[in-house]
Amino acid sequence: MASQMESELAKRGKNKDGKDWLRRVGLALLVSRKGRLPLFYREYEGNRHDSKVFHRIINEVYLAMREFADSGTELTVVFDKGMNAPENIALTDSKPGFHFITSYSTYFAEEFLRVKLSDFKPVDSARNRELERVGREDDRIIAWRGSGEFWGRERTVVVTYNPMTAAKQRYSFDSKMLELQEVLFELRSKVKSGKAPWNSLKHLEKHYFQACEKLFLPKDLYQIDLEKGEEGNPKFVFRKDYYRIGKYIEKFGRNIIITDYKNWSSDEIVSASLDRHLVEEAFRQSKDDELVSVLPIL
Repeated sequence: MASQMESELAKRGKNKDGKDWLRRVGLALLVSRKGRLPLFYREYEGNRHDSKVFHRIINEVYLAMREFADSGTELTVVFDKGMNAPENIALTDSKPGFHFITSYSTYFAEEFLRVKLSDFKPVDSARNRELERVGREDDRIIAWRGSGEFWGRERTVVVTYNPMTAAKQRYSFDSKMLELQEVLFELRSKVKSGKAPWNSLKHLEKHYFQACEKLFLPKDLYQIDLEKGEEGNPKFVFRKDYYRIGKYIEKFGRNIIITDYKNWSSDEIVSASLDRHLVEEAFRQSKDDELVSVLPIL
């Protein structure tokens, strides 16, 4: 769509594919766990944050679920951490027979990252049973259950650990750290010239921070500084902050799930949370060039 064409929906916004320069249209999709049937959809502006959209349509989502469910059935909506704003949780709490299961940022609940893996137990799931059958018990998803106060009420908290995900994240992290190190080496070589603006720490920090953003890495994994070298020339030094690196690595493979359910087992909660992939899989298929590619998805 040409930029000069007016549109209330096609807007530039954060794009997971990194194509922020393109206008896009958002699509909210509600899918049933059984049968993977779409129950509700709503298109929205491409620059609208997910949590704002969810707040705007949550009443319609509730009515759509109630329409397809038997009278008196308990309803459960599963969504990720991008939509668990306090006002959205308050709305789900206010509706009778309406429950939620959501993921939660490890950044805001670091106390749950310190739970020892020895306190975790394997989740009873089809995938775990298959891994056990083929002798890959160490690859099973394990979980720990607790509770905590979130959004003004006591909630059930389940922390999962996926060793295969942790291994993939560690491999990706090590690769990114090597790329970041190359950037730092390049900055050091430019500082040796002694020429402006490379003799300014503020200018060097700007380039370092930009590299971290590009690699989706925290900015505090390295400590950087300018010191006086031989003959008074500036010397760029950088050191790994192993404490910060350790804190970052301990998040790998871990996922925090929060729900208002207290009578569901940990296995049921984890299974429902993992089933969020039903929607994600539908979107991936719609963009698969070898299957059927539909862009925009309308």
